[in-house]
Formats: sequence, structure tokens, C-alpha cells
Amino acid sequence: MEKHTFDNKGFTSTDRQSLPGFSTMFRQELSLWWGSGKRWIWVGILTLISFVGIPLVIALFIESKMGAGPEEIWQTLIASFAGLSGFALPLLTIILTAGVISEEMKSGTAEWIISKPISRDSFVLAKLSATFIGIISTSLIMPLIIFYIVSLIVAGTFHNPGPLLVQMLFVAIYMTFLIAATTMISTMISGRGGDIGLAFLVIILQGVYNSTMQTLGNNIEALEIPQFLIYLMPSNLPRIGNITFLGELLWENAYYTPLITSAFLTVLCVFLALFVFRRKEF
Repeated sequence: MEKHTFDNKGFTSTDRQSLPGFSTMFRQELSLWWGSGKRWIWVGILTLISFVGIPLVIALFIESKMGAGPEEIWQTLIASFAGLSGFALPLLTIILTAGVISEEMKSGTAEWIISKPISRDSFVLAKLSATFIGIISTSLIMPLIIFYIVSLIVAGTFHNPGPLLVQMLFVAIYMTFLIAATTMISTMISGRGGDIGLAFLVIILQGVYNSTMQTLGNNIEALEIPQFLIYLMPSNLPRIGNITFLGELLWENAYYTPLITSAFLTVLCVFLALFVFRRKEF
């Protein structure tokens, strides 16, 4: 049996070759969502009410007041679902991810865990992976499946789910970036409130950038801003998802740009989270 020796940083002698304790830590974190923690119940109920219940009420109201047909009902349901999920899911993602590392450090749990045969990288990656699976499955995939089934029943006709799935894929990519960014912030801040505040600031700064680019492009005719700069920020992904749902192609007007930015920033945030946590003093 291989022996593990710890240095003053909590690493094992095999950290460079593997991730000691990752699988154990990962299963433990998943249990918070699907096992004893049952976190999926309240997240599922909240998202079902918001992303299925509200669009359904709107569609039924339009049907009763305007006598809308199946196609109009379907379009109303899709527009309501996409609008709500594009706005609310990024915020919910931050709230659910906040404290994933910082609260463990604050309570002393992180120091105790990494004194076991669990490396610091394993600690961060296990929490990040379990959080990603828990959030995407409970707040996006489950409501999406139920929404589609309910929409087919209400609209009374079959509709190809492909465009809707592509649209939600863009939202999921943005959520992935926010999970990585909030986890990175959580390795630097000692408290859930600070995590939420700084992660919300990330969203706000992206909005400021987007507004600035749009304003410059619309008001200064001589300033020809490249399209890729206009759509650079990951926060444009839900919007790009709506555009592709309407039939436009990704390579038109550099709509693919936030995909590249999101992938780069997500990987960067993960590396920074590992880098910072490796150097934390407990």
C-alpha cells in the first residue's frame, strides 16, 4: 500500500502524479445535492415555479384573452422561458456557488480536510465539479425537460426541441463560467457574502462593457468597432442563444466570440483558484 506524506501545505507526495482523495471528496459533495443534503429539492421547486410556472401562466392568459393558436402559445412559452432563464439563472448560479470554498476555510473545515490524504487541488476540483453537476442538473436540465413536456401538452402540437436545446446550451456555458469565477473568488474571500458581492460585480462590469460598446458603436459613426469586441463578454451568451434560436448563424457578426472568451476565462478561473488555494495559509 502506498504511503502518503504531508508537507506544511497539506500536499501528499503523489500530488504531482494524481489527485489524492478526489473521488472521496467528490462523492461527499454530490451527497449534499442528491443524498442527505437534498439540496436538489428546494432548488428544483424554485426553478420549476419560476421557469415553468410563470411561462405557463403567461401563455394561458394570452390564450384566454387573445384566442392564440398553438404556434403563438409555443412562441410565448419559449420567449418567457428563455427570458427568465437568461436573466435569473446566472444570478442563481452565483448564489448557489458562493461560499463553496470560503465558508469551508472560515469554519476550519478546509484545514481539517486537507490534513487527510486529500490534496488541495482535489479539494477545489471536487467542490467545483460537484457544484457544476448539481447546479446544471437541478436548475437547468430538470426544469427544461419538464418545461418542454408541459409546453407540448399546452400547445397541443409537437415542436422540434433542437433550437431550444441550443439556446439553453449557451446559457449553460455562461453558467459554467460563473461557477468557475465564483469558485475562484471563493478561494480569495473569507465569507459567502463577499463571494456573492464580487461575483455580482463581475456581471455588472460585463454589462457596463456591453453598454459602452453599444453606445460607442451607435453614436460615433466614424468609430468602426469590430463586431467581436461588441460581443466579447460571456454575458452575451444568453442573448446569442436567442439570436441562434431565431435562425441566425454563429459566424454572422462574430456571434461566436463569447464562446471563445467564456472557454478561456473558465479555464483561467480554475487555474487561478488552484493557484491561490495552494498558497493559502491556515
